[in-house]
Amino acid sequence: LRTQGVDPSALLRMPGIEADRFERRDATLKPLEMEEFIASARRLTGCSDLGFELGRLVKMTSHDLLGYGMLSCRSIDEVMRLVVRHYHLMTETFTLRYQRDLAGSGEAIYTPAMAMPLETLRFYLEALAIAHDNQLRLMLGGTGGAYDIYMAMPAPPHLLRYQALAPTRFHFDESALPGVRVVMGPAVLEHALPYADVNLVKEIDRRVDHVLVRRGD
Repeated sequence: LRTQGVDPSALLRMPGIEADRFERRDATLKPLEMEEFIASARRLTGCSDLGFELGRLVKMTSHDLLGYGMLSCRSIDEVMRLVVRHYHLMTETFTLRYQRDLAGSGEAIYTPAMAMPLETLRFYLEALAIAHDNQLRLMLGGTGGAYDIYMAMPAPPHLLRYQALAPTRFHFDESALPGVRVVMGPAVLEHALPYADVNLVKEIDRRVDHVLVRRGD
């Protein structure tokens, strides 16, 4: 929002969130704070595409130690299997399931883990869908891939922004069960990644588990 000329201090005053919380790497917002933050941002800016914008900013390195594990995987399938084991480290607001069928295609399904206002839900759906596409796009060399993303919401006012992300195909259906479903073919899932390091992935996997045990989670 700062890059768009919006005063962040004005935004944070509306829901009563202290600015210094954003300076701490381990800081979190409670669900109600997040709802108020999103609603305040929408009122202040009048923008409908804030979730879309947030998703564009998410990269593998956004996920701290787990992100380095993602960068070290051999394929996108391996990335998905690593992420699904530790997805609660990224967010506790949604859950993630990943499965492949006999033909080699795979589905990643993001499902809300708690009830939330419709405005908040649609913000998250856009952020998750675009973050997934953005990270796949980076792993595929920046060109993207021909896969499908299904979102349980009506087509947004900024639909043209989604269409500009071809060859990714976005589908909107507000009658569907809440969530985001990404369907990827074998060519995408088996795409070889350039910085594969099997031992590093195992070490990061172990260290992430160790952190959880140490914290008592």
